[in-house]
Amino acid sequence: MRHLAILLGGSVSLAILIGSCTLSPIAAQDKPPSSKPAISTTPTTPASPDISKEALVFDKITTRVREESDGTGSRQTTARVRILADAGVKEMAVLSFTYTASNQQVDIGYVRVTKPDGSVVVIPDYNVQDMPADVTRTAPKYSDIHQKHVTVKGLGVGDILEYQSTVRTLKPEVPGQFWLEYSFEKNIIILDEQLDLDIPADKPATVASAELQPTITTSNGRKFYHWASSNLARPDPDAPPKSTKHWKPSVQVTTFASWEEVGAWYRGLEKDAVLVTPAIQARADALTKGLNSPDEKVNALYNAVSLHVHYVGLSFGIGRYQPHAAEDVLSNEYGDCKDQQTLLAALLKAEDFDAWPG
Repeated sequence: MRHLAILLGGSVSLAILIGSCTLSPIAAQDKPPSSKPAISTTPTTPASPDISKEALVFDKITTRVREESDGTGSRQTTARVRILADAGVKEMAVLSFTYTASNQQVDIGYVRVTKPDGSVVVIPDYNVQDMPADVTRTAPKYSDIHQKHVTVKGLGVGDILEYQSTVRTLKPEVPGQFWLEYSFEKNIIILDEQLDLDIPADKPATVASAELQPTITTSNGRKFYHWASSNLARPDPDAPPKSTKHWKPSVQVTTFASWEEVGAWYRGLEKDAVLVTPAIQARADALTKGLNSPDEKVNALYNAVSLHVHYVGLSFGIGRYQPHAAEDVLSNEYGDCKDQQTLLAALLKAEDFDAWPG
């Protein structure tokens, strides 16, 4: 085998320090949680914002996350929204709740509309449709992402919309581990935004807050974190965009103890995907036929993958992390960045290069 190691870069994050409350991973932290006393984040009563030009305003949105030691859990979202203009009606006319059908379920607690005269319209169950998400229709062999769509019929200016949904994770992505990330809203008016995290008190977990420190309490073998925030002004649309180079989610959580532990988990996900099968060997031989130098062969294989494998982003479920088998990517001719990396690594291995996704 040639002594040419090729590390394939990609945009997929294997770090795990919480993804947004749609349960994405978070980068494991080496530093222990702070031992400083908890600081209350209950907001002081703010001056009333000018909402005269807003399409809608969230009076309150609360997210309650409960995690279990085995990696199962739930996330409940409760919201109250004032509809102030036709654009707000259009934006909230259909509510979408995303989940992965293989290991999650979504329960719609209620969707109701309070009219200016005080009458209440409860949206019936038959207004709820369960359907594959767009990416699942694009890449049906790779994704089981579904959405529950709730049509809020009769919504009008001056109405108050309230809803509650619960996403339950019935099968953990990694047994015995959980992670998540959450970012407080900065682009719409929210008078009261709260996040509650409920985890087993005896489960080692790193909880990092980039903006606010939580209040922390312990009771009955559970540890509770509470954050509160508000956003009373939207960004100036004419202001230059802020750099996202050092951006972090507001809250990140992980039970992974180290990057070595994350790496060991990921190696288990990818090890079988880069196997050189007869189909991979045949394609690699065909692509490099007549080429002599290592650079020529590497360039030919790289170009074949980058130009002929259609990119499809997978943002939920284990498909965020686990690459599909190189032979499947070769056959289907689509995949996300880690799938493209895996196919290229397998093709390079077939031509006696030492290569691995990274």
